[in-house]
Amino acid sequence: MSLVSLFLRLFTRFLCLFSVFMLWSNPSLAGKTLDIYKASTLVKNQSEAERNRAARATLGEVIVRVSGQTSALGHPLVQSAIPNAQHYLFGFSYHSTDARIQEGEKSLKAIALQLNYSPEGIEKLLRDAQLPLWPAQRPQVLVWPVVKDAAGTRFELAPEVLAALKARADYRGLPLVFPHNDIEDQLVLSADDAWAFKYTALQLASLRYKADAVLVLRYTPTSIGGVPPTNFDAVLEREPSGANPPKASVEQESLFLTAEEPAATADIPAPQGPWVGDWQLLQGDDHSAYRGEFTLLPDLFNRVADDMADAFANQYAIMPSDHGPRELVLRIEGVNHFGAFKEAQAYLAGLAMVKQMEVLRVTAEGLLVGLEIEGDTRLLVSTLALAKRMRPQDPASLIAWLNGQAATESSTPVSAEDEAELAAQLDALMGGEAGLADTSHSPAVTGPEPGSFENPIHYLWLK
Repeated sequence: MSLVSLFLRLFTRFLCLFSVFMLWSNPSLAGKTLDIYKASTLVKNQSEAERNRAARATLGEVIVRVSGQTSALGHPLVQSAIPNAQHYLFGFSYHSTDARIQEGEKSLKAIALQLNYSPEGIEKLLRDAQLPLWPAQRPQVLVWPVVKDAAGTRFELAPEVLAALKARADYRGLPLVFPHNDIEDQLVLSADDAWAFKYTALQLASLRYKADAVLVLRYTPTSIGGVPPTNFDAVLEREPSGANPPKASVEQESLFLTAEEPAATADIPAPQGPWVGDWQLLQGDDHSAYRGEFTLLPDLFNRVADDMADAFANQYAIMPSDHGPRELVLRIEGVNHFGAFKEAQAYLAGLAMVKQMEVLRVTAEGLLVGLEIEGDTRLLVSTLALAKRMRPQDPASLIAWLNGQAATESSTPVSAEDEAELAAQLDALMGGEAGLADTSHSPAVTGPEPGSFENPIHYLWLK
């Protein structure tokens, strides 16, 4: 083995171990709080009529982003609100821009207008329409876009491609991050590895970005061929998480052998559609797979963003309830100084699904708080797990109680698959620390109802 090869292998192992250390020693991005009630557009002037026209054009965008549903635009109450969209504004501002507006044969200088919608007004509209509310804290998704065409297989990180991917995600209120594809990435993951869906390499390369979820997007013109199918269970069986890091390829070794500029490639005609795409959404051990064929690339990118947003909205959106708010009592340990007390109080009171929060007791060990929540307890647990500000002291018992509660409130029994899915989601959101992949031996819940004053749900505040 050459000295270069030995150095690369040792350096790759160091990077992998360092990434794991950083993941343990630093909290994850823990979601990203977005301004989901803001919209921006271009106007011809600063008149009230032009501003009202802009409000009518952008209210629907805000409704989709806040509800998490594109179908919300078709609701009769939303349709009747759009002509009076200006009534939902609480502020606006104008900014200069170099953009222009085309009006017939005329090109007019544009003015950028930012419209700030009232959260209370939008939430009341959604509640009246019995539409969900997806809170502003959204999971951040790392996207690995890899394309195979006549030029070969590569990560497609051209600015225009990333802008196209990001445009629809911004419309849906889903924050994306993209890999740097620098030497650190290339030592762990090649484009060929991503195309073949090398799961271990994807995991290792994604660690440094500390995203809440990972999307692997593979696409190719149908004239080139198809995207290889992925049997995810087989991938996990073939590449266990404890596998050794992938070796550096000959191409990666060459990075250390020469400092010359890469040779120019021959001009290759831009590939034309139709396109076939495959996108895999990974959140811990939770996995969703999608596939489709599209005439135009923007259609593919829009579908990818919509599928991601739909998946997360289904997981985190608050559905209005006819039963009124639920009351829960939490015991939060680890709140042992005034700063932590104020942080915990502000965090819980600021959650969209918390209608009222009351501190019932303060002890040397922590807090006892009473919450009135809109939505079910399972959603609260998922929301707390996403933020990673606090974690349950006994996750297995909490999962067992939540599944028992769901079975009591539904005429359909909770299946083993549903129970395992909830455990996997919580385990994934807690960074694998819950150890709940197997729920077959979850302890039975006895005694007073969890979440009551006599038996509060125990959480630990994370500093």
